Amino acid sequence: MTGGSSSVVAAAAPPAITEPPAGGATDQAFVAAAATAGTDGTSTNLAKVNNQAGRTYTLALADDGRLIRCTNAETITVTVPAQSSVAWPAGAVVHIEQGGAGTVTVAGARGVTVNSRDGMDSTVGQHSVATLMRVAEDTWTLTGDIE
Repeated sequence: MTGGSSSVVAAAAPPAITEPPAGGATDQAFVAAAATAGTDGTSTNLAKVNNQAGRTYTLALADDGRLIRCTNAETITVTVPAQSSVAWPAGAVVHIEQGGAGTVTVAGARGVTVNSRDGMDSTVGQHSVATLMRVAEDTWTLTGDIE
């Protein structure tokens, strides 16, 4: 080869979404982008919803990072299964919405502890949201709009 050289230029990664635009955190474009794009430009589970119309539902590994929307008019029980049944990753998070008139109660399966302030374990009304966070094997914290 004579006389020339070539270079490879790597494509720049998409910018990380770390701060809202000048319009503030309520800017709809920022909220939509934050809910659908990871820092590497891939989709995340933040916008995925698992609709449940029954009176009982046992969480599954696919629910990690999702919103479980319970729409029954009667009381609904959402059960957190044991680590021996579901290989929950460290830091798993599940959001639960009372989408219908029925109160949603969160319960741990045998051997699972669900901790919350003053033992609160149920949503307070339609459209209230509770969040479950796995803090250790078979130990979860429930927080949010609960009583």
